[in-house]
Amino acid sequence: MDSIEGIITGFQVAFSMQGLLFVLIGVFVGTFIGMLLGLGPISAIAVMIPVTFGMEPTVALVMMAGVYYGAVFGGSTSSILLNAPMGSLERSQQHLMVIRWHNRERQAKHLL
Repeated sequence: MDSIEGIITGFQVAFSMQGLLFVLIGVFVGTFIGMLLGLGPISAIAVMIPVTFGMEPTVALVMMAGVYYGAVFGGSTSSILLNAPMGSLERSQQHLMVIRWHNRERQAKHLL
């Protein structure tokens, strides 16, 4: 029963107003850092470590989770907009994504 109480406590911290606020801040910062070329989720977390140093540990971990998922989303956004391969996909999937986006771009230019 002790593990179930720990899970309930974790959900209480994550869904408190302070937890939701810091997740939201983390997602925005992570999205911004993830959109920068060459910086991924790990780099975003490394940049945010000094910010979370003085915070309560549970809230800091919740914020880091938001930064990670925001950076993953931001990296895919910049990859799609710049027609660059995504870093998180396997090499074969990257080539397919680039070919698909290139074909769509050619079709869009043809329609204009």
